[in-house]
Amino acid sequence: MTQEIASSSPARTFVGRFPVAADDDPFERLHRANRAEIDPRTLRADLDVRQAPDAIRVDGGASDDALAAIDVALELAPERADFWMMRFELLRTMKRKAEFGAALQSAWRRPLLERKLDARALRRMWTEIAGREALPDGVRLPADDVARTAPDFALRQQRFNALAVQLAAEPLAQLRQAYLTLRSNPFFCCDLARSLAPQLQRPTPLQFAVELSREAGSRTRVFLKREDYRRVPPATENAAAHAHFARALGRTQIIAGNDDEAHSMALAAAARRFGLACTIVMADPNGDGERELARRLRNLGASVRSTQGLALETGDLREAALRLWLQSPRDTHLALLTGPGPAPYPTMTADFRALLGHETELQLRPHAGSGRPRLFVAAQDSAADSIGFMLPQAARPGAELVYVDAERGQFAPPPPPGRLAAYNGALVEHERLRASGRATYVTASDDAARRAQERVFQLEGVGLSLEDARAAAFALLAARNHPADLDIVVLAA
Repeated sequence: MTQEIASSSPARTFVGRFPVAADDDPFERLHRANRAEIDPRTLRADLDVRQAPDAIRVDGGASDDALAAIDVALELAPERADFWMMRFELLRTMKRKAEFGAALQSAWRRPLLERKLDARALRRMWTEIAGREALPDGVRLPADDVARTAPDFALRQQRFNALAVQLAAEPLAQLRQAYLTLRSNPFFCCDLARSLAPQLQRPTPLQFAVELSREAGSRTRVFLKREDYRRVPPATENAAAHAHFARALGRTQIIAGNDDEAHSMALAAAARRFGLACTIVMADPNGDGERELARRLRNLGASVRSTQGLALETGDLREAALRLWLQSPRDTHLALLTGPGPAPYPTMTADFRALLGHETELQLRPHAGSGRPRLFVAAQDSAADSIGFMLPQAARPGAELVYVDAERGQFAPPPPPGRLAAYNGALVEHERLRASGRATYVTASDDAARRAQERVFQLEGVGLSLEDARAAAFALLAARNHPADLDIVVLAA
């Protein structure tokens, strides 16, 4: 990592795409858009902002510098939700309540941005720095929710799954059979990918890293899967997949419990886009805490139903949606927020998440070499879906899978799972991959990650987050030390 070489201009070569049949295919349009040159100021600002969280650990001056870097980036990209969340996190850490409140009001004046922000995380930050103080005028955030944190979150999942099997064993079995029949179609994956391409901003480029490959000094080839090109929140991804599955299964309407406001809004929007009726079950749509959300859902064309009149064994709104679904399971699709639900929901979630891995595999086909081994590397805590990136590769014996994590002290507790991990069951998948030995888990220091971060930007013009730079650090080390041909694919976000 410490080797010094002459700087060279970034080389960006985008390769591969899904097979298309017409010029107006959404995959082709997206692919052409991905070829467009990026403003170098945005690239530089993006790298500065991605390094900004490291400044949280040091003195206030460094944090002010990080805020300045984020402000510059937001001038260039004012709708970037990830930049806004970094700014909120810095203000929370620095305990600047007034600036935090002003930033909330500024964000809430942008309707498109408001929907992308992690409202629950913002509520927790506000509670930490302002206590029970009222939110700034015009800002709506959900009540602070501790039910989605481990271990309570896992217990709620287990309880709901057991209740679902008890109440709906036969309809769930019929849904499972219908879904297995659907996915047996050899074109299932491509149909799913094309259907969701506009909503999910896919495909993202697979960049052949010319200079990184040359630096390896062998016949090793390095590819970067550029997930940093898309900014789609998990709620939108999950909702789009459910809407597609519902229509493919022949359902005419979709129903869900309002256990997450972002999911409810995304589901209403997705149902409207796919021509489906949508019902969201709320505890009290006319109550002060939910009236505004109910209004926004209705504006998107969704119906809002209260739990009144439903005999519920738990306070879980998913149970209410489940009981309503049982009234017409052949016409209605039950959309669950998270992956670890009753069968066949984990299978549906895995199939959807694997789109990233399948897309990568198809983009690699033009570069397939006879017997060339492949190494897939991703940061365990990547901002992108590192599980979806690996899922299809786990079934291919010739692929080696490596997850890279941060170094931690022997007795230091692991960090809490990120929103994506808690959202779609990634923790369960990591446990399975680790226990089976199918994936190798290694660590990379912050220093090694920073060196890789700078090197990748210098050679390829790609600004990686510190976490994804850990994967790049391992990939560069593997590229230099591998004695034979090797293709290395790094998840970049």
